[in-house]
Amino acid sequence: GQFSNGVYNSLDNFMFSDRAGAAEPMLFGELTIVYDVIEVTYKRLPFIICGTILLVFALIAAAFKAAFAPVKMFFTVVVPLAAVYGVAVLVYQDGALSWLPGGPDKNPFMSPPGGGFYWATPVFTCTIIIGLALDYDIFLFARVVELRHEGLGNRDAVCAALCLTGPTITAAGLVMSIAFFGLLLSSVPANNQIGFV
Repeated sequence: GQFSNGVYNSLDNFMFSDRAGAAEPMLFGELTIVYDVIEVTYKRLPFIICGTILLVFALIAAAFKAAFAPVKMFFTVVVPLAAVYGVAVLVYQDGALSWLPGGPDKNPFMSPPGGGFYWATPVFTCTIIIGLALDYDIFLFARVVELRHEGLGNRDAVCAALCLTGPTITAAGLVMSIAFFGLLLSSVPANNQIGFV
């Protein structure tokens, strides 16, 4: 509008004047603050995720006295987690489920026009999902270790551990799925995406 044109003209006049080298023009407002928050968050997020994973894997290796336990955990936690975020981007940013009825207003698997994958979804969910996935994984792994100490072979210990912990892990997973299913049906895109992840 008229205000924006005035700002652009003032900025152009300033940039091409003799005073331009002495000062740097900056913008301030709600959107610039949000942009700065997103930028700082995404610069630090890889360090937070890597630090969390390395610390947890080191604790697991020490607790189980097994150097290769973190390698197993990498393939059962980190790889599926990366796949979940990839599918979420495919659904919400690339519109993989846009063929479902309802269009952008009624289809919970579509971001609003001009939207995409909400920037804070990975920030809010990543460490929580790592914790939940490791919890179930450690629960099963600890039972396998117990059964190995009781004298069972590898295959028998894994099969028995699955039989003993499977119902508990499945029930806990179902409870979490039901809890997040409500978010999945939300009309608020950010809540919907968090429920999906």
